[in-house]
Amino acid sequence: MAESASATITATQLASGQNQYTVTLDDTGSTAIGTFWLAWVPGQDFLDNAPGSVAAPAGWSAAITHMMGGPYSLPDGFAVQWVASSPSADLMPGGSQTFSFVSSESPSSILGDSPFYPGTPELTSFVYSGAPFSDAGFQFVVQPMAAPPPPPQNGPAAIWDMSGTTLAGGGTVSPNPGPSWSEVGAGDFFDNGRSDILWQSASGQVAIWEMNGTNIIGGGALSPNPGPAWKAIGTGDFNGDGHSDILFQNAGSGQVAIWEMSGTNIIGGGSVSSNPGPGWKAIGAGDFNDDGRSDILFQNASSGQVAIWEMNGDAIVGGGIVSSNPGPGWKAIGAGDFNDDGRSDILFQNASSGQVAIWEMNGTSIIGGSAVNPDPGPSWKAIGTGDFNGDNHSDILFQNAGSGQIAIWDMNGANVVGGGTVGADPGPSWHAIGTGGQRSAEILFQSRNG
Repeated sequence: MAESASATITATQLASGQNQYTVTLDDTGSTAIGTFWLAWVPGQDFLDNAPGSVAAPAGWSAAITHMMGGPYSLPDGFAVQWVASSPSADLMPGGSQTFSFVSSESPSSILGDSPFYPGTPELTSFVYSGAPFSDAGFQFVVQPMAAPPPPPQNGPAAIWDMSGTTLAGGGTVSPNPGPSWSEVGAGDFFDNGRSDILWQSASGQVAIWEMNGTNIIGGGALSPNPGPAWKAIGTGDFNGDGHSDILFQNAGSGQVAIWEMSGTNIIGGGSVSSNPGPGWKAIGAGDFNDDGRSDILFQNASSGQVAIWEMNGDAIVGGGIVSSNPGPGWKAIGAGDFNDDGRSDILFQNASSGQVAIWEMNGTSIIGGSAVNPDPGPSWKAIGTGDFNGDNHSDILFQNAGSGQIAIWDMNGANVVGGGTVGADPGPSWHAIGTGGQRSAEILFQSRNG
């Protein structure tokens, strides 16, 4: 049996208020480990309530154990056990393995003193060379951790009116909607030539602020509430009536839905009959076939394959898989008309290098485009597209992940023809969400502190 082992635990606070605990187990002895039991005594205590979920690494299974009273007339308690499915999956001497679980209990509760023996740690751990109780086992104390940092808090919105790379107007939007509200993007919901702001709260509730510059002149919460599983992806005019509509995707099933809007009124739409499945992520909307109605751009999260659904309202009228696969390293950022042919094209960014690329499209056919030079590097994140210099060609909006600095590349096809960094720097707490505007693009921000 291994003479020694060690484990460290870290916590991350989730948006739900629960904590995700990640445990790293190191086999510092001379024998492989086949069972890891996170407990005060095997199967007993350390958690007063059953964990919400438990994740196991490949080749291992996880179980939640609940001992009623325990062998020493102790209170009820819960523990977590992971077992290797075969000796080939065992944690070998000198190796390390990561396990995780989600719990509503705080770090101070989990790592506090044992209620039975004050002054001794609540959380110890046990390992066995094979299945549980296959040998005498080995007990050790899990190293303590710091309390998890609070999650970032959403703050107010801001709008920059742009003329090329020059900040021509705008400012912070008041009031602050509160920390549970996240900006989704911009759209013209009232068909008045001005961009409005689309919001979604942690509860799933959707709201629209009707805007005139940085002034809220109308809007409000929409009814019904689609619920927290339905994530608002963005906006597009799917029925061609001049009013922006809302694109949703269900985070669990992958199902997509469209709400056809007139201001804050839902006038049509619904779930799209075909379900792409949870592996396909809706990226956004664009008019790829130049019929005056928005279509949906998807990317497969595993393979990187992209697909387009050509839409008429919530009905699929064409489209399909795009024949060339960029691969999983290339992330589809969004759609824009880079060659001014009336059809949307696709903007990609390589997740590792930061390199950007454009596919010029006609429906689902690639008719041009290439990688864009120069390479901005991995610190510069492509946020979206908009026509910042008013030449009818979409340009690329970037934000530096470290400093918050904004940059714009003026484009003609896949060629950079102008642009540069914007003189004003919003700082790292302001996150660029996307673009809006009818004639010259605006940049939409939201402050996130933490």
